Amino acid sequence: FSTHDKRITVKTNKSDGEKWAYTMQLDVKTGNMVFADDTGMFVQVNSEDESIELGTTSGGLVKLVKKILTLDNLDEFIVNSKKGSFNIDNTEWKGSVNYSAGTYTYNGKATFKSGIFDNNKSIGIDHQHSNVRNGDSNSGGVA
Repeated sequence: FSTHDKRITVKTNKSDGEKWAYTMQLDVKTGNMVFADDTGMFVQVNSEDESIELGTTSGGLVKLVKKILTLDNLDEFIVNSKKGSFNIDNTEWKGSVNYSAGTYTYNGKATFKSGIFDNNKSIGIDHQHSNVRNGDSNSGGVA
């Protein structure tokens, strides 16, 4: 306990063969609370920054700063729910997106900047048939 530094720290040790040691610190001067083990796992609350962080020894990180949620260094992200809803004004997907089982209904317009595939066959803008001639803008008739 330090009234001068405005800090309370509680630590455990591993002198009796414990696998982990823990530290909990409340720093009321900086508005910071940390609970951590000696392997790098931690939970941190920072009142001044309006942030909460969770970190793992392997480097996984969950961070909430005001209204921004960041998930970082994850090998996998799993959501299990009977029902769900995403109400997002703007989204950006990078990498592969795999949909399975179910019906997907899109209301509005979807714009794809690269190929669209069904069973590994292109059905997007780069989709072509052999022996097809150009027709007027309405026909696209077959030669």
